[in-house]
Amino acid sequence: MAAREQYDAGEPGGVEQAVRTAGHLIWTNLKQSEDLLKVMLREPGALGDLDEKTWQIITDNAYQRFADELAASNRSGRTRIPDPEAAASVAIASLSYAATLQALTGRSPGNIDDSRYFEAWVNQTVSMLSQYTNPAPSRKPWADNKFQE
Repeated sequence: MAAREQYDAGEPGGVEQAVRTAGHLIWTNLKQSEDLLKVMLREPGALGDLDEKTWQIITDNAYQRFADELAASNRSGRTRIPDPEAAASVAIASLSYAATLQALTGRSPGNIDDSRYFEAWVNQTVSMLSQYTNPAPSRKPWADNKFQE
């Protein structure tokens, strides 16, 4: 199953899996768009309207989508992330920076290979989100006891 299809399929099974799936989708799209990214960054005027449309696709599909997921998590009561849009932007900026640096220079941040960078990104993003996770409500066994008053 493609990353986008897995992401669209619903709840991927927890915070880490959601982050991993979204990150994989974003990372893959950035890597596949490396040539376009080079043109956008080196010759932004050469693309004309396509530059703006491409940026809109990137923001709609990555930043906004991740921000919407974080906001939905807040609304459901699972989390209390103070600024979902900013949190999504910071997380995704780290991935896009690495992809941009590789596209322009052929090097990764710290010369770390892709798999190590991605795993560190997942761990860091999950750690940030975990600090805003609300504990699951505890079920009190005596609450169902109708005889207790």
